[in-house]
Amino acid sequence: MHDFFNIMAVLIFMPLEMATGILRRLATTLAKSVYGEADGGKLDNPIKAITKPIANGLRDFFQDGLDLSPGWTGGLMLALALLTLFLALVWITRTMRSLMLEKMEASLNKVLERSGILAIFVGLVLTVSVQSSSITTSLMIPLFAAGILKLENGFPVTLGANIGTTVTAMIAAMASDINGLTIAFVHLLFNVGATLAIYPFPPLRRVPIRLAMALADLATRNKFYAVFYVVVFFVIIPLIGNLVFR
Repeated sequence: MHDFFNIMAVLIFMPLEMATGILRRLATTLAKSVYGEADGGKLDNPIKAITKPIANGLRDFFQDGLDLSPGWTGGLMLALALLTLFLALVWITRTMRSLMLEKMEASLNKVLERSGILAIFVGLVLTVSVQSSSITTSLMIPLFAAGILKLENGFPVTLGANIGTTVTAMIAAMASDINGLTIAFVHLLFNVGATLAIYPFPPLRRVPIRLAMALADLATRNKFYAVFYVVVFFVIIPLIGNLVFR
């Protein structure tokens, strides 16, 4: 269901973007308004203000204290940065999951049946809270399997999860240059635009649900269809896209 919505969104916005460049232009405008254009497009970044002294201290320690070459220093600092990033993401995910998961599962089904808008908001908040859209969607799987939650009620949560994933990217982009922030805004505009283009219209809203049900029915009969779907949409089509748009 989530995949089919994203495929529909690409089918709508990719031709539109190629013809008009609307997402790129809007994202560039927003990034410039946030990042600023003074001093060649640079703006004092609070995240860099915190991390730069630490990075400089490590560099001096490796080069002066341990007498390492610039190449070894750069390699060690890159390895430390990647390790720190990985550990931070794991810690955030585990901590938020332990704090929020039980409360989420208990209250999720109660609010989803009330309003589609509310369900989108719930998906957004849950995803931002646990920093993972997969956790948000996995919360609904046992509810679907038990027949407690209808697909129609759970569908808008996945849309909120889509939007929620952009928050992490926006936060990370604040420590990047204006190009990184522009890409983050494209991500945000794409997900918000896709939700506005599809969800308010019942005929369009039902398409991902019906396609998901049809694929699930086929996969239940023969697992080949599930494997075929994954290979085609996640391997073959991306490879073709890379070759065509290279």
